Amino acid sequence: MTMRSATKKKLAVAMIVAGCLLLIIGAVYLAVPADKLPSLLGKVAGSHVPRSKRGIVGVGLGVVVIAWAWSMLAQVKARRSRRRVAA
Repeated sequence: MTMRSATKKKLAVAMIVAGCLLLIIGAVYLAVPADKLPSLLGKVAGSHVPRSKRGIVGVGLGVVVIAWAWSMLAQVKARRSRRRVAA
């Protein structure tokens, strides 16, 4: 079963937004000490070092998700250009 190009486009845009959020969250984890993080991100009392592992994972996942979305958009664009040539 294949997805329609409009559905792929919407999914790719949502993935780009999610990837950007992951990049931002990863950057926050890398830049802010653990005791200064918002409680939503797992504040740790008495810890004055950034949570490097979570930051690296957040940035890495953000890059992977954005690359995946970019490849989906490239597929949609290639399929659309093939249709124009065939017509």
